[in-house]
Amino acid sequence: MKKVFRTIGNVAVAIAVAASMFANVQVSALAADADASEPVATETTVTGAEEENKEEAPAESSEEKKEETKEEAPVAKKDTIYINFKEENPQIIAINKMPNGPEDFATNNYSTSEKNAFLIAMLNASCSAFGSNEDGVIVLGENKEITVNVDDVNISVDAGNSTGKFETTVSKKDFDKTGDMPDSFDPVETLCDIFDLDKDVESFKIEITFADEKTEEPTTEEPKTEEPTTEEPKTEEVTPAPTNSDDKKAAETVKDEKKEESAKVAVGTDFVDNGYSYKVTAADEVTFAGSQNKALKAVNIPDSVVYQGTTFKVTAIADKALFGNKKVTSVTVGKNVKTIGASAFAKCGKLKNVKIDATNLEKIGKKAFNKNSKKLVVKIHKASFKSYKKLFKKAKLSKIKLKKIK
Repeated sequence: MKKVFRTIGNVAVAIAVAASMFANVQVSALAADADASEPVATETTVTGAEEENKEEAPAESSEEKKEETKEEAPVAKKDTIYINFKEENPQIIAINKMPNGPEDFATNNYSTSEKNAFLIAMLNASCSAFGSNEDGVIVLGENKEITVNVDDVNISVDAGNSTGKFETTVSKKDFDKTGDMPDSFDPVETLCDIFDLDKDVESFKIEITFADEKTEEPTTEEPKTEEPTTEEPKTEEVTPAPTNSDDKKAAETVKDEKKEESAKVAVGTDFVDNGYSYKVTAADEVTFAGSQNKALKAVNIPDSVVYQGTTFKVTAIADKALFGNKKVTSVTVGKNVKTIGASAFAKCGKLKNVKIDATNLEKIGKKAFNKNSKKLVVKIHKASFKSYKKLFKKAKLSKIKLKKIK
């Protein structure tokens, strides 16, 4: 990326020189126009006929005067950049086509794809407000990610399977200075040149369109016409009434079992209990999906939860369950949890204390604990400490401080 920064710095300096030259040309042109338009005093003799014609000339109507004095409506500022991955993905710019001076912008020889690739690479390299960068992947939200690839030939930006739309506003203060960027570098002005935006804007908007979300089209089946069949009348078997208390209990048990079967919650059902979100993954298991209360500081993932009369064990924590939660400071993981999803607790900047009560944890996802408080401590029971330490190492989380408890 240093090569990209140096190129961007050269662009900024070149633009400043071009702007100065353009200003001098404008001043000279204005002076020439002023000399050409200065009126020359001449004496003219007006004849009687001309006097009469002047008197007969119709006066301008008030409506015509109003039209002349009408002010033109203000033109809306051009302050938005539109990027469309729906029609073209990935978008690429060759390294040797990176802008090197004002002449590149003047010739306007860049395709939309090349401009977009340059923009996203620049934002990825130097703009703190443009998503979060995880190993070259810009995370803009759920199902919205862009991968930036830089090699010796091209810079490519790939939206992958991202869907929906993303909007944000970027200003000068959002750009980080690096050793490869001169003090004179103005990123907003540079991007205004490339995308033909108004120069007086302090910030600009970015609207990114990804692919449409896939929805399954309902299939319409033609109604089947059943041929009439002649069936022999069935004789219903009459169940004899129970003769004693044991028979009555057996009959009631069968009824209860039928009721329980009809009340089973379908796999895939989402529900909320005590402010926490869950998804049913099996007949008696659910995944913890997150907290509805974004201001909650202490999150306690329970061992089990009851929904519609059924008790479910909480056996997993979903990917990005608490991703980016800026309030949570402590988390307790229930004893039935077997898997912790990728980035489950990532970017919880105030998270300092995690206690894992799980007795049979099998997997910790990549970056489950990432960019948390520097004081983060994960407490693990003595019996599980050795095996869980290996899980943290396997997930490349060996830098996380682990503490053994009873």
